Amino acid sequence: SYSFCTLLAPSPVRQMAKESVPFDPWTQWWNSSPYLTSLAAGGMAGLSVDLMLFPLDCVKTRRQAHGGMKHAGGLRNLYSGVQAAAIGSVPCSALFFVTYEYSKNMIKSQYDNVPGWVENAMAAGLGEMVASFARVPTEIMKQRMQVGKVKTIREALKGMQRTGAFVGYKATLARDIPFSILQYPMYEQGKAYLSKDPLPAYQAAVVGACTGSISAFITTPLDVCKTRVMLQPTLASHGPLTSLSHIYAQEGLRGLYKGSLTRSAWMGLGGLIFLGTYEQSKLLLCGAHSEDCIWGEQHKEEGQGKLVL
Repeated sequence: SYSFCTLLAPSPVRQMAKESVPFDPWTQWWNSSPYLTSLAAGGMAGLSVDLMLFPLDCVKTRRQAHGGMKHAGGLRNLYSGVQAAAIGSVPCSALFFVTYEYSKNMIKSQYDNVPGWVENAMAAGLGEMVASFARVPTEIMKQRMQVGKVKTIREALKGMQRTGAFVGYKATLARDIPFSILQYPMYEQGKAYLSKDPLPAYQAAVVGACTGSISAFITTPLDVCKTRVMLQPTLASHGPLTSLSHIYAQEGLRGLYKGSLTRSAWMGLGGLIFLGTYEQSKLLLCGAHSEDCIWGEQHKEEGQGKLVL
């Protein structure tokens, strides 16, 4: 598509393309649907980070699995399950960001007195609830392939027929909602502290890395619980809190924080790539067609009609 090509093109080419593209029905449709930018930018960001950092994710899963790293496959075949990750990354990230941006704007327009951090936390929580409908089935396939329980997507799908496609849904929400409620208010506050609107993508990436690492470390016990439930479906019937207490009783605090450093590094680098790619893609997709899209209108009203790339 035109947007994807302009994303890969050098700056002079993007500028020439932006000036030369006529205002055709496609451009008119794109600009009349501003949340498509969030949808497309979120999809690009999710695919980028999931493919680039997949080995770290695999190591984290194996460390958290019952029996530990060696029993789950060690450092062999670190791209096991990458097919499932590729299938799920675009819809999950796209659904999260379009819900997040829409919810933020809706809350802001309906409730004037809501503090910014509450607005961001509520929007992030809603985003995770929607994205989990796509995330949970692909996470089950990916993690079972990562630890060697199944070898192919076909085998993973057969296994899901027995255990269900949404085993661990509650545990996933119990991990993702607190993570996002921590990360995204900190992320938005970090961007606001730098006092630039729109913020250059590399600065947004650094803020995303810091907030991602902090949030990931704090929520590691919830991630361990989610991993165990997806790999051992019998735990799903007990609920997240019972599963956490079960892990703590057997392995102590150390068991709850298995893979915490790997997860923090993964989510830190992930935040760097994910949110940096998201902000850059959003600016490129917005600027590639017209400066009169939703962000362009906002910047013009503030006297900042120029997009910063």
